[in-house]
Amino acid sequence: KLGQTILYINGIEVASDTSGSIVDASKFTIGRGASDSNYFKGEIDEVRVFNSALTDAEIHRMVYQELDDSNSFNSGKIILQDVSAGIGARLVKYYKMDGYQDDILDDKKTAVKDVTGAKIYNVKDIYFQRAPLPYQTISDGDWTNASIWLHGNEWDIMSKQNNPDDASIVHIKHNVNLDGSYDTHGMVGLIVDASKEFSIKENKGLYNSWYLKIDGKIDLENESQLIQGNQSVLDVTSAGTLERDQQGTQDLYTYNYWASPVGISNTTTNNNSYKLPDVMKDGAI
Repeated sequence: KLGQTILYINGIEVASDTSGSIVDASKFTIGRGASDSNYFKGEIDEVRVFNSALTDAEIHRMVYQELDDSNSFNSGKIILQDVSAGIGARLVKYYKMDGYQDDILDDKKTAVKDVTGAKIYNVKDIYFQRAPLPYQTISDGDWTNASIWLHGNEWDIMSKQNNPDDASIVHIKHNVNLDGSYDTHGMVGLIVDASKEFSIKENKGLYNSWYLKIDGKIDLENESQLIQGNQSVLDVTSAGTLERDQQGTQDLYTYNYWASPVGISNTTTNNNSYKLPDVMKDGAI
């Protein structure tokens, strides 16, 4: 944002400052402050430099996936749809930190491997990537169990709760139950593999702001809901189903209004017409 420096953690804005300036006439450096002795102590996975400020939505859609050079860096490698119009042209430098020759980092925006340019100082340790890009399951179980997630011991899955604006991308490769004491869970992208079931229990809200690929089944139990933002898109190749358990009230003074937000499954188009008997069951099936 113009005149602001904004700090994001895991894609979510946590602080901002309108004082000072990030304009600096000295050479561009990564992992060092103003002082030669003030170095970053930690691990860096990627560095991306853009020539204009990013929107919140653009940051949300990029933070949990690498950018796809085969699509001019306009999309990620997990969700194959453009982050925004022309964003790849605004990307001027892209360092993935694991591509280097001798002590020179390769800028992925250039057509050939760089032999001059960004030089690595005082570090040569390249570790196996353990960042959740995306979060993906490795076994059946409850969402809160770290052992069902790839590298689940490296991060706290319980921290991703009660946040409908969460920027995570989640790939459900097994049968998973989403339960717990929190009421909402949000994500940018959700992928459910064929023959797998993602069960949302105990009256939860599952928020999706950008992308859904459902080849398996999402089961919304009790009063749980799937809430799609106005830019949330269902991948038209999805071959799965959404099941919604709806309870009613029966007495002389109450009526129930039930409707279906989805149509007949189709792997080429969305929003297909249907008849109520095709999508609404009596609970016996």
